[in-house]
Amino acid sequence: GLIAVTLGYAVLSVWASTHHDEFQDLLGTIPVVGSRLAESALGAGVVALRDVQGRYDYLKSGELAFVIRGTATNLATAPLRRVRVEGHVSGAEERRHVASCTDAPADVRKMSRQMLLLMENVRETRPALVPPGGSVACEVVFVDPPRPVRELSLEVLSVLSD
Repeated sequence: GLIAVTLGYAVLSVWASTHHDEFQDLLGTIPVVGSRLAESALGAGVVALRDVQGRYDYLKSGELAFVIRGTATNLATAPLRRVRVEGHVSGAEERRHVASCTDAPADVRKMSRQMLLLMENVRETRPALVPPGGSVACEVVFVDPPRPVRELSLEVLSVLSD
């Protein structure tokens, strides 16, 4: 009995983490409480990006990084639970990276590559709540970026509300 429950939980956990959208759809179908458990996706138009800029910087380890920063403002009438952005840099090569916006931007000069990865994981599991009209910092860090960076962009990839 207990082994079967534990095994079932393990299989469900792995499936839920690898099939996020399908899991959210399944949660939404649970009678009475499902709508409160599932995340609601909104269009990117409910978020305005401003003050987007990029610059080279160095990590604590001395590795070169290129950081794109901006501010995401909630234009919706409801709070947002997660705003994901995609940063894009191009030069000798093209690179893209996805990150969740946060209320605690990183000081890359005090971070190693491993610390950056850990921080990205924390931001995914504990996203910043953005009230209507409120703003949150967005940053995408490219370690060992193309040199020189000739173009950069930051765009809203996905928005979730409660």
